[in-house]
Amino acid sequence: MELEQSQSLQPQTTVAITANLITSLKILQLSSDELQQTIEQEIVNNPFLELDERETCAVCGSPLIDGRCPECSSEPAAAPADTESSTWDDDSYDAWRIDTRPNNSGDDEYDPVALAAGEMSLQDYLLDSLLSTIPSGDAAIAEYLIGSLDDSGYLTVEDDEVAAACGVPVERVQSLVEALQQLDPPGVGARNPRECLIIQLKHLMEDGRGDALALRILEQCFEELGQHKFEAIASRLRIKADHVLTSWAFIKDNLTPFPAWRTWQNGQRLATGGSGVIRPDVAIKPSEDGYTVEVLEEARYQFRINDMYREMMSEHELPSEDREFVRRYTNQAKFFIGFVKERWDTIRQITECISEVQRDFLDHGIRHLKPLTRSEVAFHVGLHESTVSRATANKYILLPSKRVISFDDLFDGSLAIKDAIREIIAAERPERPLSDEEIAAELKEQGMFVARRTVAKYREAIHILPSTLRGRAYHNMQRARLAG
Repeated sequence: MELEQSQSLQPQTTVAITANLITSLKILQLSSDELQQTIEQEIVNNPFLELDERETCAVCGSPLIDGRCPECSSEPAAAPADTESSTWDDDSYDAWRIDTRPNNSGDDEYDPVALAAGEMSLQDYLLDSLLSTIPSGDAAIAEYLIGSLDDSGYLTVEDDEVAAACGVPVERVQSLVEALQQLDPPGVGARNPRECLIIQLKHLMEDGRGDALALRILEQCFEELGQHKFEAIASRLRIKADHVLTSWAFIKDNLTPFPAWRTWQNGQRLATGGSGVIRPDVAIKPSEDGYTVEVLEEARYQFRINDMYREMMSEHELPSEDREFVRRYTNQAKFFIGFVKERWDTIRQITECISEVQRDFLDHGIRHLKPLTRSEVAFHVGLHESTVSRATANKYILLPSKRVISFDDLFDGSLAIKDAIREIIAAERPERPLSDEEIAAELKEQGMFVARRTVAKYREAIHILPSTLRGRAYHNMQRARLAG
């Protein structure tokens, strides 16, 4: 057998990963807050890059005129686009947890501009409240504790760490932690979900609105409760399973594992940041031809390059080192501006594609949300799927209904089915709950072909009990009413 060697030329396509490409992808993936920090740092590092940052509305992203938002101050708060076709009876539907409209219980009309401009951050509120209840000498400890809270309101440091950092006894720190946990919102300052729920429940018990059995369950059977092992809890505590279900319903309806989240209209939650409002990255707005897309960062950031050094270089003979300095930082500023503008163009392309595909959803609401994947969007706009993933990560859309949602929600094809399941169960006869197989049959009549196991998975995802436990809970309540 003879071996032969030969050379041939074959065309191949390769992707050159350059430093500029890496930087461009990083900027594309940044959230709105991260982009702001990156811009601020770039301005510090590059004397040639300048920024005119326009003041924009934190609610809708529109430029403010004389301190007022022309859109929020002139338009009444719109109802959700899917009010007629959907049921939004509690906050367990966490894929739609973000809403820009709070639930006003007072007589004053809701003013989103005042909210955006005047509301202090949760950290500032907690610090002010805590300082008013402790000795002035403990102010440094209080600031350390408040600064150690995460976005959900949990305390991320141990007492001995704070004591060592502040140079005080551990007992002194413990007393301040207890004072922090007495503040509003209840549950803030806890170190884990179990402690958070117990703190909230004790607050309710102090007001005469608690549930003693719920406290026992949280203290002794927290893991079993999270796994919905109601029979195991009943056996361990030597009580009836119906009583466990009643206390579980009380916990679900009155407590939250996210103490730093504010409850807003229709029980939906808004994760509060520095201004208390999720700032949308892009807005889909009605127009004569349908809908238009606005990348809100474009209205907020106006870049320019300082030409003072370039003029100096043209008017005076500068040393070669100075010329290289001017050339390097000028090019760096141009590249950075180009990366940011490329980010805006990519986000606009993707959102325009989504608005075309999901036109029925924008017109009529969640029940008309079509299944859509990032790969399908990437095909339509001519981008790689990973680019679409980066462009939509940690970013939010302002819908025409004034609801702010995550990009991720638009790629969750199960939302419409989950909403239909909620509507079917809400309309069932409580004394005769529907089984998962019966729900699947009703979905089929609505044109949604879902297997029984899939119905069970979606039902559990939106925290709805199976038919046996729903029926048992109903009959338990009926017996309680008769006994009363």
